[in-house]
Amino acid sequence: MDLTISQALRKIAKLKGALKEHLERAEASINFTEAEPPAFEFADSMGNADKVRAELITLESSLRHTNALTTFSHGGVTMTLSEATCRLQEHKSRIAWLQRLPSMPQESTSRDHIEYRYIEGRGQVAGNVPKITRCALPQAKRAALVATEQEQFDSLNDAVENLNHRTSLLQG
Repeated sequence: MDLTISQALRKIAKLKGALKEHLERAEASINFTEAEPPAFEFADSMGNADKVRAELITLESSLRHTNALTTFSHGGVTMTLSEATCRLQEHKSRIAWLQRLPSMPQESTSRDHIEYRYIEGRGQVAGNVPKITRCALPQAKRAALVATEQEQFDSLNDAVENLNHRTSLLQG
């Protein structure tokens, strides 16, 4: 079987769908009445699931083997496809984390708040006191970081996709 990585990834997705379907059919055919037998036999569904699972394992193993042995250079860094996949996951995680961070429009804001204190002879006295709130990552800087991270993700993802379309799957 001569497949590129991209073709193998598409086939893996189809096999996973087929496996899920066979297992659902098997599960649905466990208990039934004689008058209403299931559309698919349990043993047949399990046999089909086992065949799909075996092909899936072989294909995924070959993909992992290929990813571990295929190297390329991106941004001055030489890495394997396995490493690139990890880097892409981390880019996505960092983007999501940055987007969730609470942020303010500016680095600092000042608001007056009422502060109560006790003064001997006068009792409790209220006064306006400025309260300054600082933000280590204002919204504009956060947006710039997200954009930079997204550009890095897109650039690496493009390189990986291009390589996936040209690289033949190695038999592991």
